[in-house]
Amino acid sequence: MAKQLRQIISPLSAYITTRFHRAFRWPGANDNELPAYLQIAFMRGEGLLRERFFSYLEGRHMDDAETQLFFWRQLRENPELLTAVSQQSGLYDAIKRQADAGWLTHTELEMQHYTAYCCLLWDMKVQKEQQLLAIATDRLFAHFSSSLFPSERKQSDPERLKREIRKRLAQQWNIRPEIKESFHTTDDAVTFTLLAKLPAHHSVELIAMQGKRLKPTRLKACQDLLRDLETGRFKPTMPEKRTPKKSSAPDPF
Repeated sequence: MAKQLRQIISPLSAYITTRFHRAFRWPGANDNELPAYLQIAFMRGEGLLRERFFSYLEGRHMDDAETQLFFWRQLRENPELLTAVSQQSGLYDAIKRQADAGWLTHTELEMQHYTAYCCLLWDMKVQKEQQLLAIATDRLFAHFSSSLFPSERKQSDPERLKREIRKRLAQQWNIRPEIKESFHTTDDAVTFTLLAKLPAHHSVELIAMQGKRLKPTRLKACQDLLRDLETGRFKPTMPEKRTPKKSSAPDPF
């Protein structure tokens, strides 16, 4: 993963070194504010970030509101990635040369890195650096999602996926269930089902999926269920306890 991040940062660093090699200041800024041109670059760059981030999710069929909000919150509440890009590319040094000391003193460090990143996006947009913009957004988002959920990377082992599903359910229910499979086939289709089972409880259906062949349908069902559990899109209720059968009363003498 570190190698992939370096491959993203390297071309950005080359652009930043060429574009912002000179130190200069712009007059007229309040001590606690960015110069006006950087404030505008930040606002428009943040808008560009949002637009490209949600377009990236929709391009991968993550188009329901809960999933999109989950990924956005993860990006903003875990700032390590954007901070690493800002620091390692030289971007942070570039914005420090243009920002006043008051703003640097009164602004949290994570916000400084986030501001620098958004300003960079807008600058690349203005300079029509579409390839670099794609690297700084789409390619970075792909790196982010795969690092956030390693299970989203190429996995073709349903048994491994089922172990991850068991772990996620155990975190919700405080007890580890068994994951059972069920399928029904016809001449041209298959219906595959995953069930959760706990001792002395009723089974709970987790997912049912139809497909043409059993093997790819089984894999996709496991992948989709794990993704929905990870993103919080699906929160299954704990299975209900079975009611013990009443024993018959003995006949009187």
